[in-house]
Amino acid sequence: MEKDILILSPEDSPEQVLDDKGLVKAYHLVGAAEGSLDMDQTVVRMADGGRLTLDRAACDLVIFVESGSCALEVEGEAHTLGPDTIVFLPPRHGAALCARGDAKFLFIRSPEYAEENDAPLRIVSMYDVEPYAPGGHADTANRYLIGPEFGCRYFEIILGIFGNTGTAHTHSHPWVQASYMLEGVNLNITNGVTKRTFPGELKYIPGDVVHQSFGESEVTKFLLFYAPPRRNFGK
Repeated sequence: MEKDILILSPEDSPEQVLDDKGLVKAYHLVGAAEGSLDMDQTVVRMADGGRLTLDRAACDLVIFVESGSCALEVEGEAHTLGPDTIVFLPPRHGAALCARGDAKFLFIRSPEYAEENDAPLRIVSMYDVEPYAPGGHADTANRYLIGPEFGCRYFEIILGIFGNTGTAHTHSHPWVQASYMLEGVNLNITNGVTKRTFPGELKYIPGDVVHQSFGESEVTKFLLFYAPPRRNFGK
């Protein structure tokens, strides 16, 4: 049977309430049940005053602030996070998020692992990272945000931006790929089937699936995930 891409939306996921005041709610997007063994992705919405304590197991955790702002408390130190900020929280770091107004986040979590990881906390504004032109693309600027060189072992994260002629040419690869849409419309062709992805949706592509992608807006922005990291594949 041919594998195909999945288009996943938090609106199609059961709501989970994560606090006793009903201010923090989660919506699962992708994980082991969908075939994603190296990363689990969940949208979290927090109302003003919401607080989420992160019980830190031995795993990699990345938090993307899609909208709103919050305070991140890590090991007794407070950091203010605004929109378009991405955080890599290494294993065994105790942390808490406190919303300042309504806020929306994307959480990306790896499986637990036993190895030591002494990587530092990484907090970066996506647009402060230098762009580059990826091979096999046209009218595309990427920014490399999270990956093995920052201590993240199970996946890597890139900000992708298509211009109005942005294209990822037909290709395949053995690792899983996912794209979380931020702005614009993305057209995807897989196995001769055309699908579109809109802001707030996640496109999940299993390994070895031939695919092609186009921007259908003046600007199309998305977070791009590879799992495992491409440079670690097969190790």
